[in-house]
Amino acid sequence: MKNLISLIMASIVFIAAAQADIKTDRQSVDTACAQEATTANCGTKQVGTGLLKCLNAYKKANSTFQYSAACNAAIEALHTDKKQNKPLK
Repeated sequence: MKNLISLIMASIVFIAAAQADIKTDRQSVDTACAQEATTANCGTKQVGTGLLKCLNAYKKANSTFQYSAACNAAIEALHTDKKQNKPLK
């Protein structure tokens, strides 16, 4: 029983840390992609409220539009953390 409780507590700590990483990644994307959001006329959208959809739609419509290295790295970090923390089925 003691081992089960320890396992549950460790799982809770891991999940909380993973959620904090993703929250930090979202804030990083918001900051790193601010110039791209302005260019794409995404208004006040942030990650989770349509920013990535807005940027992708603008990029698809404008073939010369490119993400900055910082923006691209922040988006990749977010995707990587989300993929790593996806619950097992």
